[in-house]
Parts: sequence; structure tokens; C-alpha cells
Amino acid sequence: MIVKIKRIHPHAVVPSKGTPQSAAFDLYIPYYDDAIFIRPGVISSISLGFATEIPAGYYASVHIRSSLGKKGVVLSNSTGIIDSDYRGEWKIMLTSIGSGEQIVMPGERVAQVIFRKVEHFEFEECNDLSYTSRGVGGFGSTGS
Repeated sequence: MIVKIKRIHPHAVVPSKGTPQSAAFDLYIPYYDDAIFIRPGVISSISLGFATEIPAGYYASVHIRSSLGKKGVVLSNSTGIIDSDYRGEWKIMLTSIGSGEQIVMPGERVAQVIFRKVEHFEFEECNDLSYTSRGVGGFGSTGS
């Protein structure tokens, strides 16, 4: 499967896998002139410097790298979804949930992307749903 990629920023880094067995491709901060400061409670929109053409029937699922997550840096929208018909520049929104400012350096791996197949569903209205032993039990209903 091929994902076409177009550099928008001349110093954008093409996503790559850390090892041949890696499930995800690493996403990098382009080689800009300055470091990026991620402040607590402030959402920073960071351009990755490229756009893609994802094959029809697939989408990209963007997640934070664990190395930043352990520092308290998270994706502001938890998981980014990039649809196959989107042709704009990829961006990530980062924030620090810790008490201190975090620094992201040019060329640093900041997120990861997994490509997944889209399954198409339809909704069908009904008056009743099938029975399960859980029923309407919600948060914590199956134990901790």
C-alpha cells in the first residue's frame, strides 16, 4: 500500500518506522530554526510540514509517542484522525498536562501514525435492543 506524501516545508521529515516490526510510523517536528515550547494548559498547533494522499478506504490514526506522554505532553484531541480525502498539511495539537513547560526540538519524534481500514456502517432505528447480562451498566459496572 502506498501513501503519497508532499513536502510543504522544505525541512519536513518523511514519517518512518523505528524498527521493521513497528506498527506505527514516527512523525517528526520539521527542522525549523527554534525549539517549540509546550506550556501547561495551552494548546500548541504544530505543523508537520507535509500533506498526504491516503488510499481510499483507509484513514490515519495519530497518537502521542510514549516518550512525550511520560513527560506529561498529550495530543489535545487525544487521537487525531486524518481521512483519505484530506489534502491539507498535517498538524498536531500538543499541550502539557504537567506543571512545567516542555520543550520539543526540531527533528524530534513527537507522534506516531497507524493506517487503518475504514469499515462502513449505517444506523437503523429500532424500538428495542437485544439483551445482554451487562445491560445498561455503565462506567465501572464490570469492576475496576
